[in-house]
Amino acid sequence: MAWLIMVLVVAVILSPVMLFKQSPRQKNKSVLREAARKRNLQVSLDRRPDAREDESSLTVVCYQLYCVGKASADNWVLHRHSQRGWDSDWDSWRWHGNQACSSWNPTLTKTINSLPAGVTAIMSKDNHVAMVWDESGGLDQLHLIHEKLQQLRKQWENNY
Repeated sequence: MAWLIMVLVVAVILSPVMLFKQSPRQKNKSVLREAARKRNLQVSLDRRPDAREDESSLTVVCYQLYCVGKASADNWVLHRHSQRGWDSDWDSWRWHGNQACSSWNPTLTKTINSLPAGVTAIMSKDNHVAMVWDESGGLDQLHLIHEKLQQLRKQWENNY
C-alpha cells in the first residue's frame, strides 16, 4: 500500500511539470523561429492577408524582412488563402487590396515557382516584404523563404 501512495505522490508532483514540455510541433516552431531571428527575419502573428477591415483575429504567421529606404506607399498582397480579391497572372494566386506594378512580375514569377506549399501569401507593406507560412516544413524551407524574401527586398529597394 505504501508503494501505491508513493507512486501517486510522484505522479501528482510530476504532472504539472509535464504540462510545460513542448510537443514535437511546438519544438519545431521554436527552432524555426530562432533560426529566422538569426537571419534577421521578424516572425509575428498577423491577420489573414485577405482579411476584411472588421476581421481582426491574428490567425497566420508572417515572416518579414525589413527593407532599407523610405516607406513605400505601394502596398500589395498576393495570396492563395481564398477567392477574395481578383485574378493574377499566376494560377491559384489572387491580388488583394492593391496590385504590384508590372516591374515586380519577373521577381514574383521566380518566387512563386519555387515556394514551399505552406507559403500562402506574399506581401509588400510599408517598409518590409513578407510571406505568410504555415511553418509545416523544416529549416531547408525556412532557408528557401529567406532567400526569396531577400530577392523581393532587392526588387523593393530598386523600386523605391
